[in-house]
Amino acid sequence: MLPAVKKILYCTDLSASAEYACRYAIYLARQTGAEIYVLHVAEMPSPDALITLETYIKDFSGREAFIKQRLRETKEQLTQRLRDYIAALPEDEKPDTGHIKAINVLEAHPVDEILDQSKRLDCDLIVMGTHRKGVAHTFLGSVSKRVMSNSRIPVLVVPLPAG
Repeated sequence: MLPAVKKILYCTDLSASAEYACRYAIYLARQTGAEIYVLHVAEMPSPDALITLETYIKDFSGREAFIKQRLRETKEQLTQRLRDYIAALPEDEKPDTGHIKAINVLEAHPVDEILDQSKRLDCDLIVMGTHRKGVAHTFLGSVSKRVMSNSRIPVLVVPLPAG
C-alpha cells in the first residue's frame, strides 16, 4: 500500500512553470486533505555580488539588513502572487482554508534546501515546475533533476502545457 499524502512541499522559483505546478499541489491537497508548505529558495549571492555589496554597504550589520530586507520583500511578493493566483481559480479548484500551512523564503543552495525542508517538515511529496526549451522539447531544469535524483520521497515535476 502506498503511503498517504499528508504534507506537500510546493517549490517555486516564481516562474510560469512553477505557478502552473501550484495548481497540481492545490489539487492534490484538496483530494488528499494534505497540508501545503510553499518554499522559494533564493540563490545565494555570487562572490562578485558579495564584493559589490561590501563596496557599497561598508558595515556588516547594514549588509545583513539588506539581505533580510531582500528576503522579506520576496516573501511579500510570493504571498501576494499566491493570493492573486488562488483568487483567479474557479471556486471548485480553490484550496480550503488551512491547506496552505506556511510560505517560506530562504537564501541557500536550492537543491540542498529543498531536500532539507522536505525532511524537516516530514513531507510526503515534493511538487515543482520545470522549464521548457523550444516548442516540443521539454527538459528538466538542473534543480528539478537534482532534487529528483536525491530525494527519498516522490517528486512531481510539472511542465507547462503546450501552447
